[in-house]
Amino acid sequence: MTRSNSITVIPVFYVPDEPVTWAGAGRRPNEIAMTFGSGRLQFFDTFLNPVSPRSPVLRADTSFNGAAFDEGLIVLGARDEVLVYMGVDGKPGEFTIGSGCHGVVGGVSGKVVAPMGDGGLLCIQKQENGNYRRSVVKVEGAEPYFYRTVCLGKDEAGYDLFASACRSDGLVLTPIGPHHALGEISFLEAKRDLEDAPDIVSLCPLKLPDYPRALALLAMDGSIYFSSDPRSGEFVAMASDRLQGTPYSIHSAQGHLFILTSDKMYALRNLGRNVIRDEPIAIESNTVSFEVDAVDSTLIDDEYLLIVREELVTLNRVSEMFGPSQVIASNYHSRQDSTEARFTESMFQPRRRRSFESFSEFEAVERVFGGESDSVATMLEIG
Repeated sequence: MTRSNSITVIPVFYVPDEPVTWAGAGRRPNEIAMTFGSGRLQFFDTFLNPVSPRSPVLRADTSFNGAAFDEGLIVLGARDEVLVYMGVDGKPGEFTIGSGCHGVVGGVSGKVVAPMGDGGLLCIQKQENGNYRRSVVKVEGAEPYFYRTVCLGKDEAGYDLFASACRSDGLVLTPIGPHHALGEISFLEAKRDLEDAPDIVSLCPLKLPDYPRALALLAMDGSIYFSSDPRSGEFVAMASDRLQGTPYSIHSAQGHLFILTSDKMYALRNLGRNVIRDEPIAIESNTVSFEVDAVDSTLIDDEYLLIVREELVTLNRVSEMFGPSQVIASNYHSRQDSTEARFTESMFQPRRRRSFESFSEFEAVERVFGGESDSVATMLEIG
């Protein structure tokens, strides 16, 4: 990404012959991975230039929905299976897991996890001998639907604390230590006396140094739920009907929040940080939105926001998304067609909108989770 006078140039990768099914962090810092509709995987730098040759097809006509990497391990998720490959050059995997998943989270102390719906939370973990073992976490007696998972960092025992959004079932907090050891798992169910249980579709760690396990949740109705530590069961809700489109994802970087819907990308300056710290909030003057027909978004190294369309991927620097300068998209990898060039250059024209006109439009809720459950969490060894 480069800047010239008042113009910010956004790298663009254009794929004319196959859709991008997923894009996210690669094997090392400042590297981006993408999967394509033909079933292949390729790596790029932060200018979206390929850093690896066009890869062979790993699984023909498979729409991968996530990838994670740990040293020589590659884990690729899809709706009907999870593929595990050993070796960075994509050699055939040692095993295939028949249950599909809703994404893959990796790079956490030698662990890769994947939410598998009512099949539980898959964990693939490196052992002392260098081999990998796989297990599944399930909550017996409740069977929550594991939909999206993030890591909130370490708990007091040094275990990696994973938070899983389970749609209207609630939230599951899973501490996983070495050798598949489990800490005390919390299953936070939506209160049964709520007229409509929150349907949580995405979540993100807020990554605040003074609140290391702070979390934000995004519901299907556009509500955002915040907690300084979700293990307390205490959440504050901010509800508004100003979000346009169906909510897809929420991310947090440098204290800001980024919400992608089917119609727009919303950037809310300092919102996550100010809510958790109980500082003043000025929604109206600190929200930028722009129209985009995207299917997904993700963060790269807390510095870049990657926005994914089926045939177009753009990389936006977080620190420049709130600036007053005009934003255009450079056409690094598009075909040399003037119509397509004009199309990419007009995609991202940020406009300041009164997406949330005043704080009074938000509804504060002291507790929205915390229903009692007699469920017991178990780790099932499967190989």
